Amino acid sequence: MPFHIDKFYWHNCISSRRTPQAAAVFFRCADLTRVGNLLYLSFYIAAYWMGTDRFPIDYLSSVFTPHNIMVWLVFNQPKWCIPLWYLHAILYVYLIYYGLLRLNEKSIKRFTLFAPLLLLPYICISLLFYTSNINPPEVWLICNAYFNGLPFFAIGCIIKMYLEPFKAFVGKMKSENFYLLLVILAAIQIFERFQHLTEVYISTILLTVLLFIFSAARKDSAGKTALSAMGKKHSGMIYLIHYLILEMTWQIPGYAQFSEMPVYKWSASFLILFASLIFSIVFSRVKGFFSKKS
Repeated sequence: MPFHIDKFYWHNCISSRRTPQAAAVFFRCADLTRVGNLLYLSFYIAAYWMGTDRFPIDYLSSVFTPHNIMVWLVFNQPKWCIPLWYLHAILYVYLIYYGLLRLNEKSIKRFTLFAPLLLLPYICISLLFYTSNINPPEVWLICNAYFNGLPFFAIGCIIKMYLEPFKAFVGKMKSENFYLLLVILAAIQIFERFQHLTEVYISTILLTVLLFIFSAARKDSAGKTALSAMGKKHSGMIYLIHYLILEMTWQIPGYAQFSEMPVYKWSASFLILFASLIFSIVFSRVKGFFSKKS
């Protein structure tokens, strides 16, 4: 639930009404989104060209239809790369909150407290399709700024707004009770996974909120770690590049048979994460080298 984290740290821009800082965050995200769009479009155009030996006009005409453009502009879902929906959605959420900064702080707080209710359509739509014989919904119908971005973004802000009471709650909770709650939620998550109830499991939402509250409450005692510093520096590029690396692995001869091996099924996520991190580190150093030269 990366929306939680974005909103937790962006809350400082709202509570102190620092409009320039909020704009800077938006433009950094816009740069990352632009790079992602160009990167994936270039990759798929090249793949089409190499695979068909034809100019990719057919590919482009199938991607940029009026319907696909509407879905992209309204529901944040680019046809050329579905995982990029998050970056487009977070831009819309930033724009909405940037507009709210023009209002009084009470209006912002009221909107934030009610925004999590937007999860209800998200859950209801998912349950309707996943518990019936109807075909699953289009991803853009539930994975967008309105039913996914805003409610999770607001939850992150609420955690920040009421961090001190949450800290007191965590401080009073016995360790064994906390771990028992984690186990229960994890068990419910496994049940939801095998029942295919929704696109995002309700237990996952609760589990993520609980872990985030616990981490935020223990932040002062935990201090900064190499892992947190690495996440802060490379998380954006890791998200941007991980699906492209996955796409490339699918092109490897014999991948279909190899991917069925149990060892690969258990380790694939970690391998993709590691490869994405290595790419991000190399990219960062190359970028830094050329920046010094200029």
